[in-house]
Amino acid sequence: MRKLITIVRSDIDGTEGAEEMQFGLDGAYYTIDVSNDEAKGLHDALAPYIDHARRTGRVPGQKARRFVVEPDAKRAAIKGNGRKA
Repeated sequence: MRKLITIVRSDIDGTEGAEEMQFGLDGAYYTIDVSNDEAKGLHDALAPYIDHARRTGRVPGQKARRFVVEPDAKRAAIKGNGRKA
């Protein structure tokens, strides 16, 4: 009996246990394998832009990825940007 093991590594630093993320910018759509820390970093970096952007929906055929932000962390990020929580 054979057993196939697939190890997904971060495209950034090679960390094992990465997950696939998809995002779009300027009409182009990207897929990247990232670690949990890298995924959080990407979300944190895009958060100020997403907070002010209009959502247009998803790319057809793409699954939505759910990312949960703890309420306390969200409040701290909002306060850190000079806005009221």
